[in-house]
Amino acid sequence: MYALDGDFHTWVCAINSGRRHVSVNFLYGVMLDDPRRVLRPGSSVLMSWDFGFDEEIDAAALGAYVAEAVRRKGEYQANRQAVQDAAYAAAEKAGRRPKASG
Repeated sequence: MYALDGDFHTWVCAINSGRRHVSVNFLYGVMLDDPRRVLRPGSSVLMSWDFGFDEEIDAAALGAYVAEAVRRKGEYQANRQAVQDAAYAAAEKAGRRPKASG
């Protein structure tokens, strides 16, 4: 988990591994631009970028996503409820029922 200033409640990103892939999870990923269209939805605001175990990772591209998440942390904190409400409404409109986020 990557948190700024010891703030683990609104962390920036975390690495998660499963049987089929490794994911980089972005707590407020719905706010990221996602120019590569690689993020998949998680909870109402969380988005993940999945990598297969044998996949080569473009470090510069991943670094750009992390850098944007770091830049936008304050914006998320200042507008957390509005971001969550908008993300939840968009997910429902798209026919997904997201899990509530913390």
